[in-house]
Parts: sequence; structure tokens; C-alpha cells
Amino acid sequence: MRKFFALLLGFILALSLCGCTPKTEYDDKEIARIQSAWVEGMSAFRCDYVRIFDFETGTVTDICQADIDELPEEVLPNEYREGYNTPKTVTTFTEEQGQSFLKKTKSLGFLAWKDRYETDDIICDGGHETVTVTFTDGTVKSTYIYYKDPPNYEKIRTAFTDLLGASLYWQRQSV
Repeated sequence: MRKFFALLLGFILALSLCGCTPKTEYDDKEIARIQSAWVEGMSAFRCDYVRIFDFETGTVTDICQADIDELPEEVLPNEYREGYNTPKTVTTFTEEQGQSFLKKTKSLGFLAWKDRYETDDIICDGGHETVTVTFTDGTVKSTYIYYKDPPNYEKIRTAFTDLLGASLYWQRQSV
């Protein structure tokens, strides 16, 4: 009986050391794009800061999506409206960089993220993040993040910067 438990423990340890991650229904699918978005909490109006990693063209694009036509001048003066809802290419990446990124993030369990990660604390500021993966067959997988990080979140965020040349989220400097 001790041998059985020792073998079982050894097998589990070996699996954890080799970086095996849970198999998902998405593992064999080809990724077309990854879109990340964050919404600032407690802001004067809703604005989605969207970053798109397009694996078919090798481009990273930012767009600040807002329904600015409905906003009065007092909330957003006309001189600040330029740049909203206008895509801007941030950087490019090669097919090899894209493949290295996908291999790394899949090994970290990126495609195994659940649909939602939310804090149990009551914050209610409206701010949140969303990561949406679109596959070439049209399948979509989305993860909503509200003050609770998915597994290996920081390692996966680092992979975006290190391997694709842009962070997972667009950090607003100016629109």
C-alpha cells in the first residue's frame, strides 16, 4: 500500500514539474485574435480601453470606445473628443513571436481560465477587465475579471509584453 501511494505521489509530482496544464476544448483550435478591455471605475462616462492582438496580421491595435456623441460638452469638451473610437496600431509581431507566445501561455493555463473571476468583497466601482479569445473557426472564449486574478495572471501578462511587444492592457496616457 505504501508503494502505491509513493508511486501516486511521484506521478503527481512529475506532472506538476513538467508544466502540464488541464486539457481544454480550445487546445486544438487556432487563435485569430485576443482582445482585452478594461473599463475605468467611477469615471464621468463609460469608456472601454480595448487592445487587440491580431494573430492573422501580426498587429496590436488600441481603441478607446465611447459613446461620445451622447455626452454634453460639459462632460467631454469638443477639443478632447478626437481620438475616441479611432483604432491606432501600437506595434507588430512576427508569426514566430506569436507561436512562442501561444506555446508559453497555453502551458501556463491561459485557455483554462474560467468565465469569471470576481472578488467576494463589495467594491461596486464599475471598473473591470475582460479578455476575449476569438478562434479562426468563430468560437469565442471570454473571461471577466473583477479584482480577482485568474491563475498565472502575472506570468501571462508578462508573456504579452515579452513575446508580443505590448502589455495585455492598454494603459491610457492620452486618447
